[in-house]
Amino acid sequence: MGPLQKKGKPLALAMIKRVRPSAGGNGSQQLFAKRWKPVRREEAPRPVPAEKQTCDAGRACEASATSGPVYQTAAPIYITPGGLAIAVCLEEPCRGVKARGVKRAHMTLCFRREGFGEAERSRVETERDKYFQARENESLSFTLSRWGKKSDLIHGELEQFCLHIRKTLAGPFGLKSGSERPPHVELRNSSKKKKKK
Repeated sequence: MGPLQKKGKPLALAMIKRVRPSAGGNGSQQLFAKRWKPVRREEAPRPVPAEKQTCDAGRACEASATSGPVYQTAAPIYITPGGLAIAVCLEEPCRGVKARGVKRAHMTLCFRREGFGEAERSRVETERDKYFQARENESLSFTLSRWGKKSDLIHGELEQFCLHIRKTLAGPFGLKSGSERPPHVELRNSSKKKKKK
């Protein structure tokens, strides 16, 4: 590091002239000192790396949503234990990223406190098959981005499928439109086991 540099930031040189009144007091001035003084240049702000950008709750930043592995699923439909939700099973595509102890990885399509039966599950499967037929493709791709301590948001074709099913079946199933959480999958455990004394 040179004598005119500090912490890797460039410095410019500016010549400073100092003057003082002459001894005669007639208002004239004479140069009595000249020296070089380092002056720091203003630098443009550095861009924030994509991996350090923050995301709003419920909405992933663009950098996170478009990067990372791409997963595929045929969207198998099942009723979650307890019968309160109809979901897409993501156990197979998320097997490599799911933490141990996490229950069956899934994306909730419809939730209702009254629960669902086999007839509603079959209705969702029918809508899924129609969706696949219109696309001429029986597979949905998706990517993941971190959302809180336990879950990842789902992006891509699977996200669009979820929103389509919710919109289509909100009326027949008596669901409150807009009250659902964004498409996501739980992959991590947030609670730590207490140590035995």
